[in-house]
Amino acid sequence: GRGTILMERDAEILRLWKEELMTLAAIGRKYGLSRERVRVIVAKQRAKNVSNIRTSGNGENNNAD
Repeated sequence: GRGTILMERDAEILRLWKEELMTLAAIGRKYGLSRERVRVIVAKQRAKNVSNIRTSGNGENNNAD
C-alpha cells in the first residue's frame, strides 16, 4: 500500500543523506519535496532507528551485580 511506499522512500532519503552525503535540498529536488520536509523525514528516520536499537535488547542490564 501507500504506507509501505512512503516508508521505503523515507528510508531511502535517510540513506542518501547519510551514505551518499546528499544535501537536504538535493534530496528534496530528487523527490519533489521541500528541503524542510526532507529535514523532518531525516529526523524522524533517525529517531526511529535509534529507538529500534534501544529496544533490540531484552531490557535488562546484564552488567548489574
